[in-house]
Amino acid sequence: MEEKRLYKVCRERLWFTFQACYLAPILNALQNVLVSVLPIRGEKSYYVKAVRLLKLIGLKDRLHHKPGELSGGEQQRVDIAHSLVMNPSLILADEPTGNLDTKTSAVIINLMLQLSKKLNKTFIVVTRGRSLAERVLYLCDGGLSSVCPEGF
Repeated sequence: MEEKRLYKVCRERLWFTFQACYLAPILNALQNVLVSVLPIRGEKSYYVKAVRLLKLIGLKDRLHHKPGELSGGEQQRVDIAHSLVMNPSLILADEPTGNLDTKTSAVIINLMLQLSKKLNKTFIVVTRGRSLAERVLYLCDGGLSSVCPEGF
C-alpha cells in the first residue's frame, strides 16, 4: 500500500492508546481529546463528539481540567476518548492499566468493554492483568494462541 493511502487508512480506522498517557499538560481534557482533530479545522461535529465521549466515560464535570488536575484513571479515560474521536474501528491499547491500581484498572477495562459494545469498536489490549481480560491470546513464536505456551 502506498504511504499516503496507508496513512489515511491508519488515521481513519486504527488508533493507539498507551500505558503512559501522552496528554498535553497545558491543554484541558476536552482540548486533549480534540488535539488529533486540529488538522481538520472547521469540523464542529468533532467538538460535539468529544464532549459526548467525555460525558459517556464519566468526565462531564472534568472537561476543563488539565491533566495535572485529573487522577491517573481520569487521564486514562481522556486518552481513551481521544482514541475514539476519529471513530476508528480498531483501538490498540498497550498496557492502558499498567500505571493504575487494581480497582481503577478494572474500571478502565470495564469501560473499554462497554464502549466496545455500545460504539461497536474493537479494543486489542496488551495487559499483564489476565483476570481483567474478556478473552486472552498469547503471542508466541510469531503466532497467536488461546493456549498458554509452556514457560509462561
